[in-house]
Amino acid sequence: MKICLNEEKSLITCFWTTTLPKGDTSGQKLMTENDALRNELYATRTKYELMSKLVHDAEERLHASNRQKQTMEDIIYKQLKRTTKVMAKARTNFEKVPEFQQEKENLLKNVNIDVDDIESSIDNFSSR
Repeated sequence: MKICLNEEKSLITCFWTTTLPKGDTSGQKLMTENDALRNELYATRTKYELMSKLVHDAEERLHASNRQKQTMEDIIYKQLKRTTKVMAKARTNFEKVPEFQQEKENLLKNVNIDVDDIESSIDNFSSR
């Protein structure tokens, strides 16, 4: 049996070209590197989650701001339409009553507002 073991040992040494490392230093080095990579992955994942939340919050604020802007534009448009109707009615009332003709001319000179210009401005505003 001893002869067989010596023969196996000699055959193994013939084909074995490298020596095994002494101790478990490579395993420890890999574990240290693995832990460092895990920590880096955790930090990166945490940073990604934070940035994702910030982007989502910014997107929600942007949508809310756009809705508020649209609401304000609608309110302004409706108020301009009402004002135009009132001014058109006032214009026709001034034209119907001759005694107010002088007052009408004075008002139009002082104010310099033409109802047709306002209506075209409102139409331009609403076409946006």
